[in-house]
Amino acid sequence: MKFSHILAASLPLAVSAGPITKALAARQDVDCSPSSSTGLKSECWVSLDMNTYITEWVAANGTDANCEALGFAQCFLQFNGFTGLTCNLITSDTCTPFQTDSPEKYYSNQQFYALWNIYTIYQFFNQYSQALSNGASLAGQTIDSIIAEVAPPVESPTSTSTLMKVLGSTLNVVSMFTGFIPGASGTAVGFIRAGLSSAFDLSGKLGQTLGVTQTADDRFIQLGEIGASLAGFVEDYQTNLLNTVQEIQGNHTLFLAAASQGGFSQRVTTSLTIQSSELFKQLQLFVLSSALKANGIVSTRSTGVKVLDFAKETSEISCEAFSAGGNCNQWWYDEAAGSTYALHNPDDTENTHVDLTFAIYDNGWATLDQIFKIEDCAGKEPEFDSATLGITCMATHGWCEWNYTDSPRADPQFTNCDNDGSWGTLCGSFQNGIKVPESYLGPLLLIDGGTCKKL
Repeated sequence: MKFSHILAASLPLAVSAGPITKALAARQDVDCSPSSSTGLKSECWVSLDMNTYITEWVAANGTDANCEALGFAQCFLQFNGFTGLTCNLITSDTCTPFQTDSPEKYYSNQQFYALWNIYTIYQFFNQYSQALSNGASLAGQTIDSIIAEVAPPVESPTSTSTLMKVLGSTLNVVSMFTGFIPGASGTAVGFIRAGLSSAFDLSGKLGQTLGVTQTADDRFIQLGEIGASLAGFVEDYQTNLLNTVQEIQGNHTLFLAAASQGGFSQRVTTSLTIQSSELFKQLQLFVLSSALKANGIVSTRSTGVKVLDFAKETSEISCEAFSAGGNCNQWWYDEAAGSTYALHNPDDTENTHVDLTFAIYDNGWATLDQIFKIEDCAGKEPEFDSATLGITCMATHGWCEWNYTDSPRADPQFTNCDNDGSWGTLCGSFQNGIKVPESYLGPLLLIDGGTCKKL
């Protein structure tokens, strides 16, 4: 590197000596040397006033470093003599960690921390991409199992653009299983998630980038084909992930936002083993909910009814204890709200859905609250949320609230849904009782001869 380049690289330090000196003076207790005996620290981002350093470096050197063409990360690397590194791609071993045992190799601690954040952002997204590849095969098999159990109609399409949005939820999961070595992973996760959230929120389009399809027109895929096709969708998503990395590493404003909380200023590791088993849980929930919707199955709520207590008052239902999943046969009880839920099919009211309810929990496809407590999401579409790095409304099948009255034939069956076609049907020609679905937990069950579940 030419001496003029070395001088230029250090100019911003002289220009901003005042504010940087003040910042350092305020944090003299923080050792931000690359070789610090206490390791690399998230607080060094603020302590070194990295936002000012990088902003002024780009202002002073951006043109000479060809940052407009190369993007921030690559122009900073090349201008500082690291011409052999490529850190704005998802590739293997093209961006190696910077040495921490030779601080004399760096002009300043600020230069080192800028380089280190470039590396750790590269490392985070590379490990994320690898975790996606590792988990895709098993996730595909799990999705096939869900489809086999729920058995939606063969013609049950979902849009590929929605599917890509759902894959974007893996960013939320991977950030939760990212920690520092050494350090408290809880704090680390918070810093990384907050920084990435700031970058996504600032850009406004990064979330959209993750969810785009690789074709101009939206396409559709049958639910039964998702498992076998998942590897291909993951590859498409990884292309979107590459574009996201290039946006963050290429735009110094987005880079500053991602790094602003110090989340990438320590040693970052991602548990690929944990992620491979957890990464696609949200996709499983989406497929499960979509299959329920395709079958016409909805979640029903018996507001204010505790099924264990109710079962003691009638022999018409059986419920003696809750399982590990929180359900008793087809019933799931929300202890916090004091209400009981059950799956319900208006066209198949004699189906208890007991086996399906147990299969959902026992196979780890979803937690039962995710399937039943969907009041705020029923009928909506999944959308990327930059604040959480996740997807809102993953389960969107229908939800109905029971309308329990003493005169059900005169009053609506639900407070918010249409009556079942069979609702109000008498149990027989010379009987006053009416046929009720297996999901019913109303007052008629307390009346001798008030109901039947089969004609």
